[in-house]
Amino acid sequence: MITRPFARLVGSFGQRRVPPRRLVEECVLGLLILAPIGFLVGVVSSRLCTKIKLKFMRSDIWTTIVVFLVGDLLIEWLLPSLSCLPMPEKGKGDYYYSFSWLLQSYGFFCHSDTSNATLLSPDATAILFSLRLVFLCFGVHLGESLCFVALTGGIACGKSTVSRILVGSQSSDNYKDGTVSLVCADSIAHQILLPPSVLKSHSVEGSNPTSKVGYAVKPKESVFHELIASFEGHDILAPNGTIDRAKMGSIVFRDRDKRRRLNRITHPKIFSILMSRLVQQALFSSNDLAVADVPLLFESGKLSWLFAITICVVTDPATQLHRLKIRNPDLSAKECEDRISSQLNLELKMKLSDIVIDNSGSLDELKDKVEAARRDIMGRLYGIGMSLLQVLLLIGGSTSIAVSSKFFSHT
Repeated sequence: MITRPFARLVGSFGQRRVPPRRLVEECVLGLLILAPIGFLVGVVSSRLCTKIKLKFMRSDIWTTIVVFLVGDLLIEWLLPSLSCLPMPEKGKGDYYYSFSWLLQSYGFFCHSDTSNATLLSPDATAILFSLRLVFLCFGVHLGESLCFVALTGGIACGKSTVSRILVGSQSSDNYKDGTVSLVCADSIAHQILLPPSVLKSHSVEGSNPTSKVGYAVKPKESVFHELIASFEGHDILAPNGTIDRAKMGSIVFRDRDKRRRLNRITHPKIFSILMSRLVQQALFSSNDLAVADVPLLFESGKLSWLFAITICVVTDPATQLHRLKIRNPDLSAKECEDRISSQLNLELKMKLSDIVIDNSGSLDELKDKVEAARRDIMGRLYGIGMSLLQVLLLIGGSTSIAVSSKFFSHT
C-alpha cells in the first residue's frame, strides 16, 4: 500500500458493497485498534509541538506544520487501506480471522486481485472511511486533551501569584484564549494530612477553598493515621488533634531519611488525586488549559514526563531568601536556607522546563510575562487555531464527501 501511488488507490473503485458483518468488524477494530492508535498519535504529536522549540520559527507556526503533516499522513493511510480489505475465500463464502487478515484490513499488504468485485464502490468506501475516521478522531481527541501544563519553581518564587494571575484574568467580561482550570498539589498535600473525620464533616478551618480548583479530598484518601503510626514518638500533633505542619516540617527538613519516609507515604496519594482531577478538568471542563501547581515537580522524579508543558517560576537567590523570611517570620535564617537547599537548584529547574518566568521584578512586569507565557502555551498546543482533531475532521470530512460524490471515480 505504501509503495503504490496515492492517486491510483483513491481512484480505484469497484462494485463491492459493505455487508453488515463488515460494519460490526469495523466497529470492533475501531475500538481496539484505531482509537488507541489515535490516542498515541495525539499524545506524540502534542509532545512534538510542545517540547521542540525552534529558534528560527514561532511555536504556533511549528505546531500548525506538525498537525497538518500528521493529519495528511493519517488520511493518506486511512483511505487507501480500504482498497485492501480481505475477501471471503472462494467457494466458502467466509474468511478466518488471523494476523494477516488484520494487516490486510488496514492496508499493510493487499491481495493481488484488483477487479471490480474486490474493490469497494465509492459509496461503500465513503461509509467505511467515515466510520474509521470517527474512531481515529475519538482517540486523537483523548490524546490531545491529556496535554497537561505544570507550574513549578522554587520555594517563595511566586508560583501562587502566577497561578492567581492565570486564573484571575479570565472573567467573563475580559475573556481571552487560554482559560485555565487549576489543580493545586499543595492544597491536596495539606488536605490529605487532615483526619478522615474532619474531611467527612467538610469543615476544614483555615484551608484554602477547594471550589476554586475543583477538587475535594475524600476521607478515605487521608494519610493521617499512616503518618501517626510512621512518626510514632515524635510530637507532630496540634492542640486540636490535627497534624501540625510546622512541627512536621521542622522534623523532615533536618533529616533526609524522615523526609523520604514522609514522601513515600504522601507522594503516591497526592499523585493519584492530582491526576484524577487533571483528567476530569481536561475532559469535562470548558477551559482551554488544565494546569497543575506542583512545587516539587522535578524532585518527585516521576511526574515531569506526564506534562506536555512545564512552566518554572524563578527569582534571584537573594530575593527568594528575603521573600521566604517575610512569608514565614517564625523561621530562622538558617531554617529558611535549609528549606531552599532541600529543593533542586533553580538553574537546573530552568534547564528542565519549557517556559521560564522570572519573578524578580514588579507585579506589573510579572503579569506581562504570564500573559506572554499563556500565548506561548496556546501557540504550542493549538498552532494558529487548529488542533490535529480539527485538521482530521476538515481533511477527512472533505475527502469523504468527495468520495461519496464520486469525485475521484473514473468515468
